[in-house]
Amino acid sequence: MDSGIYVFKEKLKKLKAELKIWNKEVFGDVNLASEELQRRINELDARDDDNGLEESEREERRSLLADLNKTMFKQEAVAFQKARHKWLKQGDLNTNFFHSSVKWRRSRNELHGLFVEGRWCEDKGVIMDKVRDFFKDRFDRNDVRQVRLYNVRFNSISEADNELLVGEFSEEEIRTAVWNCESSKSPGPVGFNFGFIKFCWEILRMDVMSAVKDFATKSH
Repeated sequence: MDSGIYVFKEKLKKLKAELKIWNKEVFGDVNLASEELQRRINELDARDDDNGLEESEREERRSLLADLNKTMFKQEAVAFQKARHKWLKQGDLNTNFFHSSVKWRRSRNELHGLFVEGRWCEDKGVIMDKVRDFFKDRFDRNDVRQVRLYNVRFNSISEADNELLVGEFSEEEIRTAVWNCESSKSPGPVGFNFGFIKFCWEILRMDVMSAVKDFATKSH
């Protein structure tokens, strides 16, 4: 494996672990935060109906409404990611639809049980063992059942196409390919979507440009 790719992979793994900590300690439970903000706003509204609010309390209410709006945006973003729907980019909150989509995906993918020796089994340990054994048996090398393709002739590409495939590619080609991908989609099991990659790409490019300008200024 190329050392640069390996280092990049390890950095992503470390970043993912740090993001989990950040999500728990900084980002927090957006649903709980939303409920707490709404509770406090309702308290101020009730007090306003009874005796009116002081200027400091009105300022607090405005601040709480701004925080609530940010929290609702976070809720929508989380639900949007989990639902894997891309038709709604911006607009009104529609978290009920996203949550129903998440529940539908989970129910479709969930494995409730298996038939083991003709009997229905819901024991998680047994199910895990059977699934592991199934794929182990399927993908382990077995010379008896190995498919042989000695006399099969495959279509081949032209020399020009081969040179195009194995030739060097430019940074602009990579950038074009990345930017043609949907930002909310993930390129692999690491979990970092293309929106994250595009953002980091632009930040890195800005840093490089800034460094070049500083160097040019100092040189003169």
